[in-house]
Amino acid sequence: MIERIRDHNNLNGIRFATIEFSIIAFVGAVLTLIMLVLGRWAPGLIFLGITANCLVIVVTGAYSWRAGKVGTGWSSLRTKLQRDQITRVHPHMLLDTVILVIALLLPFVVVVAVLFETFTAKSRSKR
Repeated sequence: MIERIRDHNNLNGIRFATIEFSIIAFVGAVLTLIMLVLGRWAPGLIFLGITANCLVIVVTGAYSWRAGKVGTGWSSLRTKLQRDQITRVHPHMLLDTVILVIALLLPFVVVVAVLFETFTAKSRSKR
């Protein structure tokens, strides 16, 4: 997974990806705190998970950035020749993206499903 994250960071530009996911992590952390203070545990846990997932990308990017790597960034997608070269070097990038999205979201799908079942079971038992 780390190699997939590094590849994505590299192709998007390490600085861009690190800053982008830092902002998302910050917003997620603020939303986590707000939800937990309001006693809304389910959204709070979901935002906490999103924040944790973003921090993995931030830390990975920060290590690369600190090592002096910059990545290719969006400029590498300007010409068809460059896009074809990226496709040859990373033929499974689309599949990797799907795997990352599923891996990052699956735990929260399970949490939401369990909470949904718990609350609907309580409402059915009150009838």
